[in-house]
Amino acid sequence: MNPDWQNFLAAQGAQIQDGVVQHFGDADAERISTRDGSVMCDLSQFGIIKVSGEEAKGFLHNLFSSDVNALTPQHALPSSLNTAKGRALATFLIWRNETEYFPCTCRKACSRRSRRSYPCSCCAPK
Repeated sequence: MNPDWQNFLAAQGAQIQDGVVQHFGDADAERISTRDGSVMCDLSQFGIIKVSGEEAKGFLHNLFSSDVNALTPQHALPSSLNTAKGRALATFLIWRNETEYFPCTCRKACSRRSRRSYPCSCCAPK
């Protein structure tokens, strides 16, 4: 976690363990804030893989369980990467802009995939 961000969160009362916010000290108040107000969440456990190029749409459509052809810049879709037998290797949310696709899954899954055949500098282990 970025040290400046970690210091900011700590100043707001965050209890941080191993670089991950555990809570802010009052679980009931946190649940009420989540239900009734705006909440800022640490999403550093997620990684995003950017896929682009003229064959990206067809490649991802054949690789993922969702209908990538139906994606628009206004709508994201849940999806999965499966084995040939249909076992899920990773589940994620995928969205796109005009030219690129962005599967978002847990950072560890991105790291495992990047060592094999999905290079992803933003998710690679540091």
